[in-house]
Amino acid sequence: MTWRRIGPRHPYRLNALKLRANRDILKLALRNLHENAVEHMANGGSVAWRPVRDGCGVMVEDDGPGIPEEDLPLVIRRFYRGRHRSAAGTGLGLAIAELAAKRSGGGLMLRNRDGGIGLGAAILLPPTDDEPSTRNGV
Repeated sequence: MTWRRIGPRHPYRLNALKLRANRDILKLALRNLHENAVEHMANGGSVAWRPVRDGCGVMVEDDGPGIPEEDLPLVIRRFYRGRHRSAAGTGLGLAIAELAAKRSGGGLMLRNRDGGIGLGAAILLPPTDDEPSTRNGV
């Protein structure tokens, strides 16, 4: 049996983040991103959570196969499952995460990680009142 690390690995200071969002909506979005990352991570791989660079969101990263570039704009469609589909899932997770982010005034950003291994999915939110955003990347 090979063990898989499925809990969030977060060496970054997530506890210092101040995010402005409805708690239940944010929880729904992050849960969907985390479950999607766990489903697609490599055997024996990991899932990491980190703040986005401007502090106005959370990135969930895995070390799975990523998403083919031509599929990136499509995977947020309801029921779209893409080429790297797993036996589990309905193709709703990323669509739900995007809707939840939009309901919070933000958005969902998907990108393949450098080196072609894994996906980064970020919930981007408006800045809090005490922290201006530069939206300079993730």
